[in-house]
Amino acid sequence: MISEFPLLVFTVLTGVAAGGYAMATLFGIMTKKANRSWLFSLVCVVCLGLGLLGVLFHLGHPERFLNALANPTAMIAQEAYWSIPFGIVLLADTVLLKLGKGKSLALPVIGSLLACGLMVVTSIAYFTSYGVVGWAELPTIFLFAVGDLGLGAALALAVFPEARQKAPALLAVVLYVALFVTVAAEAVVFGGYGLSAVPFMIAAAFSLVAAALQCVGVFRSGNDAALAWVVFALVAVAVIVARYGFYAVA
Repeated sequence: MISEFPLLVFTVLTGVAAGGYAMATLFGIMTKKANRSWLFSLVCVVCLGLGLLGVLFHLGHPERFLNALANPTAMIAQEAYWSIPFGIVLLADTVLLKLGKGKSLALPVIGSLLACGLMVVTSIAYFTSYGVVGWAELPTIFLFAVGDLGLGAALALAVFPEARQKAPALLAVVLYVALFVTVAAEAVVFGGYGLSAVPFMIAAAFSLVAAALQCVGVFRSGNDAALAWVVFALVAVAVIVARYGFYAVA
């Protein structure tokens, strides 16, 4: 197991929550009262909560997390500054939807903006980590945000039949291609430093297959849930393997 495994858990699970909620909102799911699901919001809350537990394991002691929060310049603190209000909005949305009072469309919009902030801050956090070879390079800026958005799009398409329309599916293809380009660029960077580029090459292959299958879904008639879940699995593997290779050098 890699030493930074807790951070892998943190970025993947919070990425599922942030990317999933933001893309579901963009696809028009969370802003349409008839389509909104308290269960989906709950899954995002759980993923975010479990992801934040990864930060505690990374720091070793809960009190260190409180100390980190007191330092606004620390990137882990900035991630928390976005995660905490995002979690509060998610929880409020879940409760209101469950009680049948989720009439406000402001919560999904606010939550999605906070989710995007979290994804951007996470990417920047590693780009500014000059102490690890291969991290402070241009592809790192996009690695986490693009991965989260791709993962979120795949999840939204798998969960919501309403999202499996041509426009959302085409946007998903663009994201999977962007993920392919990003991890391929990261492979070039790591290879240039003499580091293992294999995980990124594997991730690139999975991303490309996901994009190809999603293209099939775009032009195939019918609402293919099985294909959507297969694509989600491919994107998830691509994201996890790429981040494993990224953290392996720490």
